[in-house]
Amino acid sequence: MSSELLARLQQLESEVAYRSSPPDGTPPFVHHLGKRPVLISAPHATCHSRNNSRKMEEEFTYSFAKHLALSTGCHAFLNRWETTEDPNWDSQSVYKNELAAVVQAHHIEFVIDLHGMTNRHNIGIAVGTINGRSCPDHELDIQQAFLRNQFCAVAVDELDGIGARPGDKWSRLVMNHPRFTGGVKSHTVTRFVVDELEVPAAQVELTSAARIPYRAPHDGWPFHYFGQAEAIHATTQALDAFISTFD
Repeated sequence: MSSELLARLQQLESEVAYRSSPPDGTPPFVHHLGKRPVLISAPHATCHSRNNSRKMEEEFTYSFAKHLALSTGCHAFLNRWETTEDPNWDSQSVYKNELAAVVQAHHIEFVIDLHGMTNRHNIGIAVGTINGRSCPDHELDIQQAFLRNQFCAVAVDELDGIGARPGDKWSRLVMNHPRFTGGVKSHTVTRFVVDELEVPAAQVELTSAARIPYRAPHDGWPFHYFGQAEAIHATTQALDAFISTFD
């Protein structure tokens, strides 16, 4: 199963044009239609701009979101081409406007805003719920979905003292890490969905090892990078389990 999953994610990711503008008259995002009332957002799947500075893609968040949409029947709203805005930072954006239309038209009951972080944080999954405000009725369910799929809950103040092998860091689950709160101070997609659309949401950050099957050298990155198949499989299983609680 793991090898099939890795190949599937690579196939789906091949649809993305990280650093190419969309064709004329085409928005940078796409909506994958689902039947289950959950939507996965991937606003940083491609290059984006914040304060006139170009920021690189969070690779494989597109393929992760689309794979989960296909496997669970939920919706996905994804940037497929480079965008000139940052939907997870700008207070107003075209992405947010169109996301709102999808949420309202399809009676979405929960939004997962999917992101990627680097391995340097020494954790595998960071779930941000605006310190419990964004989805009080679902926060425990999200946490339990990961805990039942090889992850272990770690408090922020315990991270530095853990003596796990480097390869084990992917299994660490942190809720509301100060860097990944889901929008305590910034205009995230999660905060927009909760405050403006009154729909529960959570921001989910995946470490590189738990989302990238393989990436070749690119743009000054001289290495061949291989994620961990076990971590990627566990992450998809956990998110699938949570999404499947919605009918």
